[in-house]
Amino acid sequence: MVRKLGYLFLQPMIDTLWDQLTVPDTGAPNRPTLSVTVRGGAPVVSV
Repeated sequence: MVRKLGYLFLQPMIDTLWDQLTVPDTGAPNRPTLSVTVRGGAPVVSV
């Protein structure tokens, strides 16, 4: 779910920034794609 939310909310922002930073008609490489990795950590304790 975290990956999906990251993609839905952050990928459009990355695409917009990429469009603003690249020079049109230069054959720029493919757009960057957001990748979210979730790693195990200390357990969360609820009080």
